[in-house]
Amino acid sequence: MENIPGLPESYFDKAISIYALGWTVDLPKTLSNIYISLKSGGILVFSWEHPVHSVVEYTNEQLSFRRSYVHEEIEKHDSWRGTPIVMHNQK
Repeated sequence: MENIPGLPESYFDKAISIYALGWTVDLPKTLSNIYISLKSGGILVFSWEHPVHSVVEYTNEQLSFRRSYVHEEIEKHDSWRGTPIVMHNQK
């Protein structure tokens, strides 16, 4: 998302991201790409999971919190590409 060769400028009326923006490794660059590719007055529609979703676990038929919802932190996870996935947990 950070490096898209040939992305047209001022071309799109709308940009839609369904659960994708949270996976970018350079959010400012990705948002800049979106902004540049949108026509004047264009809109960005995006979705992402509710932050409480990532702190709740279901184990032994019971829901519990695996960490505090209000504690903001960065979590790194392994990925299939070898590049770590960085999740920015925010309330």
